[in-house]
Amino acid sequence: MNSHLILLTDNAFRDDLARVVQHAGLPAPGFAATLADLSHVLSGDLKRTRLVSFGSGVIVPEAILSVLPPSYNFHPGPPAYRGLF
Repeated sequence: MNSHLILLTDNAFRDDLARVVQHAGLPAPGFAATLADLSHVLSGDLKRTRLVSFGSGVIVPEAILSVLPPSYNFHPGPPAYRGLF
């Protein structure tokens, strides 16, 4: 079963995350920096699409989250400033 990865991230993280995905031997992900970008890259069998948000301020609407498998949200930051960088 093939799956599709979408990375919702600020453009500042895009190249580094692409290298991590490539190093892991995974297929190239779709990238989105805005909600409009995300809506554009969502297609096909969404039951096989995994959304990972890394350092993004985009709030993904429930209407999108409800049609995807569990999604993941990462916000790097020190313990004193959780979710902020």
